[in-house]
Amino acid sequence: MADPPQQQPSPPSPPQPPPPKRTRTTKKAGDPRDVPGATVHALAHTFMGKSPASHVFGNINYNKTYVRGTVIERFNSKKPGAKNAQWSLRVTFYPPSHPDGKVYEILRQHCKHGEIPAG
Repeated sequence: MADPPQQQPSPPSPPQPPPPKRTRTTKKAGDPRDVPGATVHALAHTFMGKSPASHVFGNINYNKTYVRGTVIERFNSKKPGAKNAQWSLRVTFYPPSHPDGKVYEILRQHCKHGEIPAG
């Protein structure tokens, strides 16, 4: 009887090149907090300061109370001689002490986009 045909061993494959290094990619879409008219919310003491916030909301609740606001503009609040940009927002917040709203400047990372979550 005839032997079945032997399979040829596959030739060794060339070594794979290393994966490309990861590079930072820039965001295509801007931050939704930067749009004038966007609704944001922040803790009271981050934009009012601890002393005014404790007078308005009480000594215990000032660091747990969110206040809603509307963005007016975004600007770079970088200090002279600083290396990186420091983005801030000029926002009209509506604390109980100012029902018609008062304009505050706040660092962008201290406010969140959208309405205040329930609870």
